[in-house]
Amino acid sequence: MKYLFILCSLIASTSFAQALKFETVCKDGNCFKNGWMTTSKGYSMETRCKRGDCPRFGWSSRANDQSTYDVNCRTGGCFKSGWSSTQVIKGKLYFDDVLCKNGSCLQYGWVVRTGYDFLGGNVVCNNNDCSKFGGTSIWRGRPSRTACYSSSCYTNGWTLFVY
Repeated sequence: MKYLFILCSLIASTSFAQALKFETVCKDGNCFKNGWMTTSKGYSMETRCKRGDCPRFGWSSRANDQSTYDVNCRTGGCFKSGWSSTQVIKGKLYFDDVLCKNGSCLQYGWVVRTGYDFLGGNVVCNNNDCSKFGGTSIWRGRPSRTACYSSSCYTNGWTLFVY
């Protein structure tokens, strides 16, 4: 818990100019049904929901740098139970195993179990609601902060700052 407080303090005090910034916009006003588009300087990634239902089945993404992401929900759904993902980034294969905290990723956040760094990953929702207020995280050794557009990440989209 002490480490999480220090991490959140670090994120709050870090200058935005030092952060990588990614903008995500939901397609047709519904990320969970229609997917989303993420952009940054020279980078773009399109995400599509599997069978038109991201929370139930998962999603797949392809970036303009040829990176791919394939997410499959656990039984019970991605945002209740968690998911597993396979990613190919710059020719390297990555696997993530994600578990929702207390049965609700969107309320309490999630834990990412990976073999890439000592800490794995941890997402904490702001004000116990990631879908309205975003959250803070550490993943693959890097802290980040997500801010929802108009208090609705999965309708409008979000900004991600990676430090």
